[in-house]
Amino acid sequence: MTQPTQDAVVRVRALETVLRLESDDPETAAALRAQWSRCLVSDDEADTEIVIRVSGTAGPAPELFGYPLTSQVTAHAIEVLAGRTLMFHAAGLSDDSGRVVALVAPSGSGKTTAARALASDGWGYVTDETVAVDDERRVLAYPKPLSVVIDRDRPAHKTQHSPDELGLGSCPGELTLVRIAILDRVLDVPSPPSFAWIPMLDGILELIPQISALPSLDRPLQSLCQLLESCGLARLTYSDAKVTGPVLHGLIDAPLPKLDWAPLPVTVLPADVDAHYSQAAVRDAVRIDDEALLMVDRTPVRLSGLGLTLWEGCAAGASRDQLVQDAIAVHGPHPRAAELVSTILTEMADAGVLRTGSIC
Repeated sequence: MTQPTQDAVVRVRALETVLRLESDDPETAAALRAQWSRCLVSDDEADTEIVIRVSGTAGPAPELFGYPLTSQVTAHAIEVLAGRTLMFHAAGLSDDSGRVVALVAPSGSGKTTAARALASDGWGYVTDETVAVDDERRVLAYPKPLSVVIDRDRPAHKTQHSPDELGLGSCPGELTLVRIAILDRVLDVPSPPSFAWIPMLDGILELIPQISALPSLDRPLQSLCQLLESCGLARLTYSDAKVTGPVLHGLIDAPLPKLDWAPLPVTVLPADVDAHYSQAAVRDAVRIDDEALLMVDRTPVRLSGLGLTLWEGCAAGASRDQLVQDAIAVHGPHPRAAELVSTILTEMADAGVLRTGSIC
């Protein structure tokens, strides 16, 4: 196979990863360099074994590989960082001092539009795709091409535009995450922009689907709680992203709500200890206010009320009858106490938060 010439090779940095984009011809490579203008690295700055072949016959930078290529690059970058950073599916904007707000939202719900509008109005463009933050809240810039939808009926049909082409603001070299907001774009009724703090546990459950490789972290829920303690979590409601800038500044300056959370101990009994019900080896567990959140593989499980009482009662192993007595002691008598406890124990075992043994 013929090796590409140097002028047909483009090296880009995506978060911490350098990739080689090898094209068929210099003209296509030139188009890629224009798209990835803020992610380019020099030949002698870094080398990489990650190579993506870029081909197409529709002229320079055909739509055939624009958006799929960007997705490929991002997927490689996420894979390299898995287990080391929290990575939000979010747009990132910075002020002049490097303070970053992450605007979290699913694909197709306004991240790129918001990033483009705000970075055209005094904010620095950090990314429109993945905000990666370490345990000291340092943010890795990822100023990739912006993906602009061509046809609303075909949301994956997008063109790629460099932030330089769009005239977007640049961000400082050192970036720190200071606030996280979930975007809530209101399209049917015009709504002035506003923000409101989200209760911690509700917010975490809303955030988890928008975090890449979360279970790869050593203590995923604790890491997320620690970050929210420092950054807060708000809902940003708006209709027109162009007028949200002052509200974002207000969000940065607003005092953070006090959060009540702590790691939740998990007691996994040795295999030779026989108990009807005992706690399972979950990925992580935290107590938030008077509830608990457990991570089972990739799935969060919320416990409150009777469920939390039963979970705590299983720490040393317990029979169903013992757990019924625990439930009555905490929540009071109930004519169907045994039935309710049995039902919830079955649901918790099915969810993977309890182990079952042979002693009744």
